[in-house]
Amino acid sequence: MKRKLLCVFILAACFFGLVIPANAGPASDSANDTATPPRLLTMGMVLYTDASSQQATIEPLAEYLGKSLGMDIQIRLFHDYYDILNDIDHESLELALLSPTIYSLILDDPALTFVAVPLERDQEFYHSVILTNKDSSISGISDLTGRKLGFVNTYSASGYLVPAEFLTTEGLSASGSSRYDPVFLGSHGKAVRALLEKKVDAVCTYDTFFDFTNHQLGEYKNLTLDSFKLLKQLPEKIPADALVCRTALGKDIIARLQQALRDYRKEREAPGSPLQKVIYTGFQTQPCEGYQSLRKRLDSLMGNSPVKERK
Repeated sequence: MKRKLLCVFILAACFFGLVIPANAGPASDSANDTATPPRLLTMGMVLYTDASSQQATIEPLAEYLGKSLGMDIQIRLFHDYYDILNDIDHESLELALLSPTIYSLILDDPALTFVAVPLERDQEFYHSVILTNKDSSISGISDLTGRKLGFVNTYSASGYLVPAEFLTTEGLSASGSSRYDPVFLGSHGKAVRALLEKKVDAVCTYDTFFDFTNHQLGEYKNLTLDSFKLLKQLPEKIPADALVCRTALGKDIIARLQQALRDYRKEREAPGSPLQKVIYTGFQTQPCEGYQSLRKRLDSLMGNSPVKERK
C-alpha cells in the first residue's frame, strides 16, 4: 500500500541521528480464515521505561490473551518506533501495540487489522506536557530560547509532533533567531532521566507517563508530574496507542481477541487477578476518531508527501 509520510519520518530520524537497529524474530505463517494459526504469537511494543519493569507490567496481559486463544503469546520490546513498524511489516510480529503516530500511518493497510485501544485511567486520550526541574530558572515557554529541549523521536506525538508544533506557534523553533536546541533521546524514559540528570533543560512527554512507569525510573522513586515544574500541558487530545494484529490471523482469532479484551475489565477487577499489575484499566474495541484527525494533521504538516509502497 502507499504509505504517506513514512519516508519523511525516516529521513527526519536519520537527520537527527536516531539509530535504527535491526530486529529479527520468527515469521508468522501466511494464512486465511480457515488456516490453523501459529501456536506461538509474538506481541511487540515500544520500550517506554526500563525493560524489566515494562515486561512485568505487560506479561499478565499476554498470558491472559494467550489463555483466551489457547496459544502462547510472548512480548518483544523495541527501542525505536521505526523498528516495531519494520518488524510487523516483515511479519515478525503477529500483534503490536503501536503509538498513535505510527498507527495513523497504517490506517489503510489491509495487511493489518485494528483490535483495540488500551485505556489508562479509562481514558482514550492523553496530553503532551513540557516539563523542567523544579529548581530550574526556566519559568515559561519563552525561557526555552537557547536551551536544550529533550524530545523522544520524530514518531512520538506527545514527545515531539504536538509540542514542536506548539512551540512554533509560540515563536520558538529549532532554527531561526528564537530557537531551542533539540535533543532526541529515543524514549520517554530516557528523556525524563536526561532531565533529572540535568543533561537537558526541559523535556516533552505525556501526562500519564509516570503512571505507566509505576512512578519510578531506575533509582528515582515516587515520581509524578508534581515532581517537576510544569511549563505547559497542551490541550490537544492525543489518541491512545492502538493494538493491531496481522489480518492473516483470520476473523475467528481476531474476534476472540476482541472478546477477551471486552471481558478484560471484569477479569481485572476479580480479587487477586494478575491483571491488576497491568497499567491498562480496560480496552475499547472501536477505534476513536483521533487517529484520523492525527493522520490529517500529519498530512498537512508534511505537505501530503507521497512515499513508495512497502516491500
